[in-house]
Amino acid sequence: FGPRAVPVRLRAPLDFESARQYHLQLRVTDNGIPPLDTVLDLLVAVNDSNEFPPRFQANGYRLTMEENTPVNTPVLTVSATDPDGSASSIAYGIESFSNFLASAWLRIDAVTGVVYTTGSGADRELLPEFNITVSAADTGLRGGVA
Repeated sequence: FGPRAVPVRLRAPLDFESARQYHLQLRVTDNGIPPLDTVLDLLVAVNDSNEFPPRFQANGYRLTMEENTPVNTPVLTVSATDPDGSASSIAYGIESFSNFLASAWLRIDAVTGVVYTTGSGADRELLPEFNITVSAADTGLRGGVA
């Protein structure tokens, strides 16, 4: 008697990459004699979610540069891809340096992943070799980090 809510349950999770929308028909029939029915058309839009963290295209990068390299010279480009595609963009950052001196020698463009020299200038006599850790952060909903 009167309107009632009818729960709709999923048999399996919806996957945006498989189907972006579903067309459903809901048929309701009463118990009268004769039985009467009506049909409701439903369009279910599936929102994309951020399911996967970005992945670098290489396991590591090796860079050799001259100690007198001019300021703002691009010396390396790191690149990551996001399996979610359009669900997010990637923001690059330098997480750590193996030596604090190196932190004054390099910077990274957060959008492009290009590593540039900075105003301090690398000095081979002070630090002939060092490591940096670069991150690629997924900026979509519930983003991940590589």
